[in-house]
Amino acid sequence: MSRRTMFALAVLALPLFVWGCSKPPEVEIQKAQAAMASARTAEAQQYATKSLAAAQDTLNAAMAYKAEQDAKFVLFRRYEKGRQQLIKAESMAQKAEADAKAEKERVRQEVMGMLSSATTEFDAVKTAFQTAPKGKGNKADLALIEAEIQSIEGPMAEAKAEFDGGRFLTAKPKVTAVREQIRRINDEIANAAAMASGKKPAGPMTPPPAR
Repeated sequence: MSRRTMFALAVLALPLFVWGCSKPPEVEIQKAQAAMASARTAEAQQYATKSLAAAQDTLNAAMAYKAEQDAKFVLFRRYEKGRQQLIKAESMAQKAEADAKAEKERVRQEVMGMLSSATTEFDAVKTAFQTAPKGKGNKADLALIEAEIQSIEGPMAEAKAEFDGGRFLTAKPKVTAVREQIRRINDEIANAAAMASGKKPAGPMTPPPAR
């Protein structure tokens, strides 16, 4: 091939190269935005906050770069840098989605275990109440304890409903609160039993002072 022919081909290819670099990365934008939407559907806002924020920052930077190039004369537009940023944003959004799914499953398992423990503890405290010795000295206390036990039913049902609805992060503090209330009631039952037997109430366990 002669030099003249090579030069002619290069001249013909130049406009195509310029056109390719100046073409907006619309396909990459759609893919990145779709990946972000999918990550949000997977609740990445709650379960993979940092990963999603990083992906969003990269997408924002890519869109800002595109807007900067759009404002230039067509022959001076160069979208390749923005195109690479969009590809990166898509990958990061996919990671955020995977992170969210993994973390949601971890929390689901954790809360499921907490609910199981709460149910066992609640059954135990009801049994302790039924078998607690009763006397004149603790009659009023036992009436209050019975009311407290009944008051747990509602919060327990709410926590289970949140869990069954897949709202694990909302269920978790509700279960924690229920278990704390059960522990307090258990201490109250022990104190009431001690009063019925004429003993000094033990009160809640207090850890030894730090040395």
